[in-house]
Amino acid sequence: MKATYVVIISAVAGALLGAGISWANFSNSPPLFASKPADVLSAASGLHPKVLVDERAHDFGPVDRDKKVRHAYRFTNVGDGVLTLKAGATTCVKCTIAELSKSQVAPGETVDVVVEYTPNAQQPRFKQIAPILTNDPEQPRVELLIRGTVTAKFSVVPEYLVLSQVSANETKSAELKIWAFLSDEVQVVGHEFAGEDSAPFFEVHSETIPHDLLTEPGAKSGCRVVLTLKPGLPLGPIRQTIRLELRLQGVAETSTVEVPIEGTVDSDISIVGPGWDQKYGRLAINAVQSAKGATRKLFLLVRGDHRHDLAIKPGKLDPAWLKVELGEPTELNSGAVTQIPLTIEIPPGAPPANYLGTDQGKYAEIILETTHPQVKEIRLHLKFAIVH
Repeated sequence: MKATYVVIISAVAGALLGAGISWANFSNSPPLFASKPADVLSAASGLHPKVLVDERAHDFGPVDRDKKVRHAYRFTNVGDGVLTLKAGATTCVKCTIAELSKSQVAPGETVDVVVEYTPNAQQPRFKQIAPILTNDPEQPRVELLIRGTVTAKFSVVPEYLVLSQVSANETKSAELKIWAFLSDEVQVVGHEFAGEDSAPFFEVHSETIPHDLLTEPGAKSGCRVVLTLKPGLPLGPIRQTIRLELRLQGVAETSTVEVPIEGTVDSDISIVGPGWDQKYGRLAINAVQSAKGATRKLFLLVRGDHRHDLAIKPGKLDPAWLKVELGEPTELNSGAVTQIPLTIEIPPGAPPANYLGTDQGKYAEIILETTHPQVKEIRLHLKFAIVH
């Protein structure tokens, strides 16, 4: 009887133990109807993806430093299993996988992977890698290479125009060349001047430079711009800026370049003295203490037939608190030259100000009015700053 109970108990225990083991195994197994990833299904079924890339390197050539560039690489799955694609880490933050429209590519299907790069002006030549991770057992990592040269659209030579010692009755021309690095043709389609007062005295002519005469390294096209100054500007410094509107072949929007124009209108009347820059018609006084002020003495030298009957007086002063005094004329070189003293004073107590000709403050200006038939005005610029 005891043996029978032992057999029964053992059978029950065995059944319970077996049920417990089966339940434990079943509870740790995946659900019966759970879906598997495409690469797992492909591997389980003996199917394998195979990636084919039309090209793995692209040279952008010269690229505008202000414009983002993009290139599409074509991926095709030539295997018999589903191909998976994933963007890897690029070699720099300015190079990104901009578009990866599908992460799974069926056999025979093609997708584009777009790589985007933002040029860096401090890195004139770039070479970056954008990797794509795949489930192709033979090519788990596909590296997409981009390279190019960062450049400006245009180069202007010279960067500014100088018209030095121009006679008040003289016509004078200067030229500049614009080189384009991103297009086979560049044209000047418009222009304007920043200073309205002197704009009517300038004429502008432009013409295309033939391709066999391109002398700038890397330039694909160019144009020549001739600036002509007509007679009539008042005596003194020329300060102007021309804005040229440029159009590249095949590009809808236009671009603008600015070229400063500097020089001096000269005649029978010239100015000499300490701190005076004849080339730019400018007197450098620099730092002035408000409590002390400053005084500078220049001389007007007058030649020609009108030197004896010429009258000169102060006209417009900017700032208005400047003081200007003209002294008695004297004869030099046996009467060939008349010398007239010119005293300029920054009076004590003048308010702090910046007249250094920078973005923070323009130059101060003195205009002298004359009775000379060709020189009605003499314009002087003053460079100084008043400090406590």
